[in-house]
Amino acid sequence: MRVIIAIVIILVLLALMITLRSIMVNVRRKLSIRVSERFAKEDILLQSLDANFFGFKSKGKKQIRGNGALVLTREELWFSRVLPQMEISIPIRNIRTVKLVRSHLGKTVFRPLLLVEFFHRGREDAIAWLVKNPEEWQKKIEELRRQDGYFG
Repeated sequence: MRVIIAIVIILVLLALMITLRSIMVNVRRKLSIRVSERFAKEDILLQSLDANFFGFKSKGKKQIRGNGALVLTREELWFSRVLPQMEISIPIRNIRTVKLVRSHLGKTVFRPLLLVEFFHRGREDAIAWLVKNPEEWQKKIEELRRQDGYFG
């Protein structure tokens, strides 16, 4: 009897894993379509379809994190969250600093987060994302800021 229960549990877990994988593939496909509808392929310098959004500093600790697409072009850093759907575009000229931090708004995943401090609607704000190769993102954004003549 225990063997049968163990087999059933394993099969249920396997079914859940397959379902979750299918959902993630579908989400990535939808994000890829959003990105391709908004940007020409040659304009994209860096892209992540699994960036984890840690929130706006201005909105405090009680906000929804979420996954989405993060895209860097010569003109902007753009993010589109899956659920609840949200988009933000930060012009490169509005970015004040870019740094790597271990936490944002009291949240951590014990890996470096890409923190972008910027001006938005006349105020300073900041957002952090968990992305693969955050050092590469930091370096490229700083490079663009220098090219734009902003060393702030």
